[in-house]
Amino acid sequence: MTEPDIPPNRLTRGRLPLGSDCLIRSWSLHFFLGLKICGIALIVQTGLWFPTAVSSNDFNNTTKEFTATGEMTPADWSDPEELDRTWQGALIALPDKHQVIAGVLTDLSSIKVSPESKRLPTVIYLHGCGGIWSGTRARMDVFKRNGFAVITPASFARNKYPKSCDPVKKVGGFYRDILKMRQLDTLHAIQEARKLNWVDPDNIFLVGFSEGAIVSATLPAELDQPLRARVIEGWTCQAGWPEYRGLNRATIEPVLTLVAEGDPWFQNYWTKGDCAEFINKENGSRSVVYDQGPLRYKHSLLHNEDVQQLVIAFLQAHLVE
Repeated sequence: MTEPDIPPNRLTRGRLPLGSDCLIRSWSLHFFLGLKICGIALIVQTGLWFPTAVSSNDFNNTTKEFTATGEMTPADWSDPEELDRTWQGALIALPDKHQVIAGVLTDLSSIKVSPESKRLPTVIYLHGCGGIWSGTRARMDVFKRNGFAVITPASFARNKYPKSCDPVKKVGGFYRDILKMRQLDTLHAIQEARKLNWVDPDNIFLVGFSEGAIVSATLPAELDQPLRARVIEGWTCQAGWPEYRGLNRATIEPVLTLVAEGDPWFQNYWTKGDCAEFINKENGSRSVVYDQGPLRYKHSLLHNEDVQQLVIAFLQAHLVE
């Protein structure tokens, strides 16, 4: 039997959209380009949490109006306006003890931390194929509580975006080139984040879940400006499509991969397994497989406090002064 030419099934368990958790709501994404959203002062003592432009209700499988795959073209993947939408629609979380002064929320560069504060180590967090959901905020909260700023580019903010999975039926691989689109969104976010006066450009980390984990695993390395480290949650590095398989060979950053042995999304023979064979143990990379206990059959792992501690310890171990 030949290996089917399909990518892995993957799940973000996007049952609960983030919208009710948002501190700031705005107009529908369909009116985004025609609007100027005025600045709002957010001076807080317990951390900042907001979407920069539009309601995140538009950024999940439940509400997104998807583009038919036949209508997608390669030009859409790298369209500068589309890339900018994913950046302007990003979610941001800043750690405790940092204050924010008034700014235009559609311009991330207007966000400033207190003058006495140092630049912040920053996590670029990549959501799964179901878009932004309650688990997105939960993960962002974990990072911000531990001193990291977090930026989550919203790939669903694109006007033209194909559906790549069905989280309810647990089926993925609807659009093979979604990986290229997500990689471009991520590279754009990293490049823009380096320009921000509150981001420490020497301490940028990439963390992805499910489809976002595939992006984190395969994203081309920036040899002149490498990331500090990468985290891959809920992915096996095994796939029928070669561009989905393994870790990017040029990746020089330490990588932490997390997967459950019985992850229900990766039980096909072409997806079952883990990333161990691709790991470079000499640079501090690790492959962690949960093969017993309550996590053995889970796709989402970072809800577990022990996993959270493992990830935070890995990120902190690779911080530079």
